[in-house]
Amino acid sequence: MSDARTFFKGLRLPVPRAIQGQAQLLFATPMVVLHTLLSSPAVIVLGPLSPRAEEAVLSAWMRGVLLFSGVDLTVSGLENLDPRGRYVFVSNHQSLFDVPCVHTALPVPVRFVAKRSLANVPIFGPGMRAVGTVTIDRNDKTDTVRRLREARDSVGAKASIHFFAEGTRSQDGRLRTFKKGAAAMALSMQVPLVPLAVCGTRKIYPKGTFTGLRPGTAHVSIGKPITPGPADTPEERTRLTALARAAVRDLLAARGELVGDSEAEAVGGVVEEVPRGS
Repeated sequence: MSDARTFFKGLRLPVPRAIQGQAQLLFATPMVVLHTLLSSPAVIVLGPLSPRAEEAVLSAWMRGVLLFSGVDLTVSGLENLDPRGRYVFVSNHQSLFDVPCVHTALPVPVRFVAKRSLANVPIFGPGMRAVGTVTIDRNDKTDTVRRLREARDSVGAKASIHFFAEGTRSQDGRLRTFKKGAAAMALSMQVPLVPLAVCGTRKIYPKGTFTGLRPGTAHVSIGKPITPGPADTPEERTRLTALARAAVRDLLAARGELVGDSEAEAVGGVVEEVPRGS
């Protein structure tokens, strides 16, 4: 694996370690809210006028979240991507900080597939929708199919698309079952499927944490692109999903992360999020 490159450094408060988490959270919360209040309307206004300006504001928004939260970011595998290319990215999911880390790490415009409930958050939700975040309800198969088809034809025409294939954040960091939506989208768009491994974010802000933020270093490892076959079949979706998950597992293991998976659980069933032949 290529050497990690320091990509971004966060702002950490000079306070005793015993109170650092609480102090950083108290500092970051109003700063991120203010940053969001400024950034979200800006991307809504700029989106139809200037995609380049929209992308610049979105990047500043994501970097601001990392800055105020005291998150350093390192990245490896950038040589695997063409900055002019389009991809479908697929990764593990450890924390709410995965989104700003992945967005900051990637050299291409990227939009995320996220659960519908996030779009209902005041200020943040409208900004998510404005920049092309794909919101889905996995319990509603028909609506999911429609929204991902629309994403392929609209968002996918101008940006890469990212999936958190586990569907939710891992509580213990262990790699969970991968759903097949990313493979289906890569086949539908006929673009490479790129595995990503996100490390360190679970320690910074674990799932279910509300009492403290632990400033630290996150890492994004970019794997080698996987070329989809020409035919969108159940077997090809399964093959791509298994290859992507194995690559993410290996990238995590290379960073010393606890993977602890079962091969029998590597690829799980999921609704056919992007119908074959559509």
